[in-house]
Amino acid sequence: MNFENLITNDRRRKIFDAVMSQPGPFTIKQILSSAPDEGFNYYMVRELLQALTYRGFLTEESIRTNKAKGGRPTTLYILSKASR
Repeated sequence: MNFENLITNDRRRKIFDAVMSQPGPFTIKQILSSAPDEGFNYYMVRELLQALTYRGFLTEESIRTNKAKGGRPTTLYILSKASR
């Protein structure tokens, strides 16, 4: 799978390692909380997850976490079968 060109620095490597350590579907917030002292932020994580999704390494699923109308759904990221 052609994603190694996305891992261009230590921070991206740490984000990727955090993704690979997730036991199941995960959110961006779970990645951030799994490595709070690594120095990356929401936008860095989102950018890498979107790139991995585009290349077929991850799949996205939107879910509603509250029953109120309006608001944005939460995006769950799931390792694709091609990544295993």
